[in-house]
Amino acid sequence: MRAAPALIGAASVLAAGIALAAGITLIWPGGPVDVIWSIRQDDTHQRMVALGWPAGLGLWAVGLVALATAFGSFMRRRWAWWLAAAALGVNGVADLARLAMGGVVEGGAGVVIAALILFWLTRPKVRAQFG
Repeated sequence: MRAAPALIGAASVLAAGIALAAGITLIWPGGPVDVIWSIRQDDTHQRMVALGWPAGLGLWAVGLVALATAFGSFMRRRWAWWLAAAALGVNGVADLARLAMGGVVEGGAGVVIAALILFWLTRPKVRAQFG
């Protein structure tokens, strides 16, 4: 297996796990999975819970897309490259919005990381590893 699809697949599995777990905490708040929010030092979890179960379903949708990306990446499918690129693009735009709303460290770091990964992903030798 080539390195790029394996790396994208592994990162997508991790993203799926995080999104699915976070979705559980929003659909069924107060459970043992809520501990994942302890890494944050703010009220993000409370604000997300206030949005209700649709926010949790949205995270589950993100998790399912990430799982599809992982599966396709491990199978070296071209459509998985497109999903990964689109997801990174959306993530970068969200981080730009976070940056614009005053989240300088989180937003700035997210924009830089998304841009670097997208740059790497669009190199011809990397893209050729997908299908």
